[in-house]
Amino acid sequence: MTMALSTKFTTLVNKLQASPSDPMLKHDLLKCLPEMKALAKVNPWALFCLAQVYPQTSPQYLHMMTKSADSGCTNAMLAAAIVLLKSASSGDVKKAARYVQQIRQSNDSYIIGLGESLVENSPILAKELKNQARSNTEIKKSCGFFAKQTEKEVVDPVVAQQGLNA
Repeated sequence: MTMALSTKFTTLVNKLQASPSDPMLKHDLLKCLPEMKALAKVNPWALFCLAQVYPQTSPQYLHMMTKSADSGCTNAMLAAAIVLLKSASSGDVKKAARYVQQIRQSNDSYIIGLGESLVENSPILAKELKNQARSNTEIKKSCGFFAKQTEKEVVDPVVAQQGLNA
């Protein structure tokens, strides 16, 4: 039921975007909307589908996509990363890079391919991913059993004792 409703809803949204003045498509979409909203509260994929009702430049679209992405939907991670990169603010670029990292760790080969394509076409994203990888490597190097120890001042007990007796 979930997938069927989401698929039907997505198909209606796509058709309505192609023919925005079709009253029958609008009617059919509005008929599915309450059920889709209820489903989107518990299903990240449904939330991803519901977000597509809004223009990609709207705050509602980004809010729903990030909420779906934060719930594990790789399609939403990619969609949110694309929107976040358009703002070019450093915080948004970092968030987009985190989504791409999560996509890379998923088993979704199709979205992984699209994510890599996004990285190839976005130098700012590629740079941020490289910075995050370098930062993660430095953290791992400093937090392990074999981590390099900071040098401590070696105190000779004889010299220390002489200093106290002086």
